Amino acid sequence: MAFSVTSLCSSLTILSSDVVFVHDATGSQQPYIDDARQFVNDRIRDIQNKSIMNGGDARYRVIAFRDHREQGDLWTVHDSNPFTKDFAVLKRQLDALVALGGGDGPEAQIDVLDAALRSSWRRDAKRIAILITDSPPHGIGEPGDVVPASHPGGEQTTSSRPSLMLTLRQP
Repeated sequence: MAFSVTSLCSSLTILSSDVVFVHDATGSQQPYIDDARQFVNDRIRDIQNKSIMNGGDARYRVIAFRDHREQGDLWTVHDSNPFTKDFAVLKRQLDALVALGGGDGPEAQIDVLDAALRSSWRRDAKRIAILITDSPPHGIGEPGDVVPASHPGGEQTTSSRPSLMLTLRQP
C-alpha cells in the first residue's frame, strides 16, 4: 500500500478519526483487496490505539466502486457499510469485496468520492479517505473516455476537487 500507518497516526492531532477505505472492486483489484485485508489485520489497531492515547477513538468503513452501468457493470457504488469501531465488522466489510467487472480504463472514482463525502462523518473527528485503485477517473481526458450519463450531475473531475478537499479538511 502506498501510505504508512506512521504518517496516518502522526497526523492524528484531533482526538478521534473517521477512516473510509474507498476501494476499487473491478477485475484487476484482487491483489489490492488482499493487501487491504492484510493491512487491516496487521495495522489498523495502530490507528485505533493512537486515537485512544489522544483520548478519542476511530471508526472505519468500506465503500466499493466499479464502473458505470453504461460500461457493463451491474452496480457503480456499494455504499451500505456503516462506520464501525469493531475490527471484526471492518474485516467482514473488506471480506465482502469481490474483484469483478470494469473493462475500460477509467472507473467511477467521482461517484464513490461523492458517496464518501456523504458519509456520516463526526464533526469533531479527523476525516481520512483512503482511495485504493489502479485506474484514473472518468472525465480527465483519457483517450475514448466519455463521462457517462449516470455520473453525478455529469461532473468533470476537476470541478469536484475543491468541494472534496474542503469537505475532507473539515471540521
